[in-house]
Amino acid sequence: GTINLQGYGADLHFNAPYEFAVLPHEVLYSMAIGMVIRKTAMQLCGPLDTALIKWYEDTELGIRLWKLGFRVVVCPRAWVDHDIGHSDQFLPDRIYLCEKARIRTMLKYCPVSRVPQWLLREIPNASRNGRRRWTIPAKAWLWNLAHLGSALRWRLRFLGARAPFWHLVHPSWGTFPPPIPNNRRFQ
Repeated sequence: GTINLQGYGADLHFNAPYEFAVLPHEVLYSMAIGMVIRKTAMQLCGPLDTALIKWYEDTELGIRLWKLGFRVVVCPRAWVDHDIGHSDQFLPDRIYLCEKARIRTMLKYCPVSRVPQWLLREIPNASRNGRRRWTIPAKAWLWNLAHLGSALRWRLRFLGARAPFWHLVHPSWGTFPPPIPNNRRFQ
């Protein structure tokens, strides 16, 4: 998977039939359901952020691995058959939880030089969804502002780890990825 400049995550080739997917050699992160990681790499990355319930943990782990000098590579011959997650059925505010995690991830890992541009894009990005949908980003931002101290502590923890990863970020702004037709007929 990857994220874009706004911090929205996307699983590469999510709806593409395997036979037609052009898999990259390196990715920003591996989906957690199909990940193999060295114990020493995981120990260096440290624990996951317990302030988040779900979503973006695999993204954060990938960013940390890259920052620490590791690479995240694709094994094209590996196969993971994974259906819709069970927890999606009982977590009530999925969009809110995703927004909260997206914003927190960007607060922790967005390069300082890109933060002003990212912040300027957040207002029109959230407000374009209409008045009713504005409440979700506002609620997510309020949560992140209330927890800004812990996000900054995470940021400081990985400040010395400077290996590049930004080349794997998609160069688009706004919601991501763009909608694509469902390819379930090819299954």
